[in-house]
Amino acid sequence: RGELGDGRFWRSIAHYVEQNAGRNVETIDLIRAIEAETGRNTRGFFAQWVERGGHPEIEVSYTWDGERKTALVTVTQKQAVDDDNPAYVFDLDVGFLGDAPSAVLPDAGEGPLPGETRVRLRVERAPQSFAVPLDREPALVRVDPAAWVLAAWTSALGTDMHAAVLRGDPSPIARIRAAKALAKENGRVAREALAHALATDPFWGVGVEVAAALGDSRAPSARAALLANVGHAHPKVRRAVADALGGWRDAEAASALLALRDDPSYFVVASSLHALGKTRDARAFDALAAGLATPSWNATIAAGAARGLGALADARALAPLEDALRTEQPEPLRRAAVGALAQLGTLVESTRTAAVEAVERALDDPAYLVRVSAYVAAEKLDDVRLLGILDRRAVTENDGRLRRDAAEAAIRIREGGKKPAELARLREEVDKLRAESRTLREKLDALGAP
Repeated sequence: RGELGDGRFWRSIAHYVEQNAGRNVETIDLIRAIEAETGRNTRGFFAQWVERGGHPEIEVSYTWDGERKTALVTVTQKQAVDDDNPAYVFDLDVGFLGDAPSAVLPDAGEGPLPGETRVRLRVERAPQSFAVPLDREPALVRVDPAAWVLAAWTSALGTDMHAAVLRGDPSPIARIRAAKALAKENGRVAREALAHALATDPFWGVGVEVAAALGDSRAPSARAALLANVGHAHPKVRRAVADALGGWRDAEAASALLALRDDPSYFVVASSLHALGKTRDARAFDALAAGLATPSWNATIAAGAARGLGALADARALAPLEDALRTEQPEPLRRAAVGALAQLGTLVESTRTAAVEAVERALDDPAYLVRVSAYVAAEKLDDVRLLGILDRRAVTENDGRLRRDAAEAAIRIREGGKKPAELARLREEVDKLRAESRTLREKLDALGAP
């Protein structure tokens, strides 16, 4: 639709439907309908975007040449590019505004904004640079404003430009890309832009992505921004904030999550309980045990509490989780409980044998989805004692999907035995060092260090 335009696209679809009513069709029939209606040969388009495997991985960077009054846009394709996998060829719309909007314009549509200079760049190589002459330096650069190009995107427009995009670009996809880029930075501009977006962005989807990006950063400023938004107006954003706060093991984050147990949304409560377990706070066990007995639609709250108990790394969680796995309990709770038991068994060595036995019992559960979860749990436990029953179930399960699950779990457990035992510990230490590095960078930034 982006290549053809709305009018030609919908006329082509109407022609395709009319000509092929009641018939079996193939992709070539759509290609012929488009060609008949528009005169355009789209065989190359379908060969690249439909028949070819993979997708482009695009990074777009921008710089301003003040002497020549030219915007320099570089499009880099990060996926493997060689003789067998040539660079993707596509049109990329880029817009430039001299004055950036101070807030997101509602219902802006896909067209240019007032005062926007929009150009269409033909990308044919990797990498490829374009020089766009402008009257003055743009305050906002809009890359693929209508999100036509199907790709994995990395935005490299610079901190100030990312902040401008996050503050005022009408495209939620552009704002999400900018938020992910800003979350990787440590400066004051990035921190303030993310905190402002989390609190004020009009679309909950952007707030969810911003909260997740802040959680991934593990920066102290990110924690402060999340704590300031536990009472966000939209429940989906509150849920994302709760998920993100689980990354901090401190009393303040745990207190905020405990307060969310009174939230009117079942899903927010469930997420807060799961995150509470991740904090390993001393108050968590009692709160999670109570949550396990809290009735709610589809056992949403109890399932969240079960996941929290699994993450708590407390041997006391074994008994309530085993009770939650009884067939008398709701199916969603049993599914959560078997996964939680597997996680508990990996975190607390004294519970490992009991967790293995519980997963084995869950493989006999009458509910299909519980057995699916049990095979996932078996793989997570990564215990060779489960290989016997997994090998048998790969042959005897009455559902082909479950036979495949059993076989794949057994394969991965055998492969897991070849990995160094200390790998998980090393990963945790690397994460801790990254968090400490971010804290030091923020302190230096506050002192005005370069």
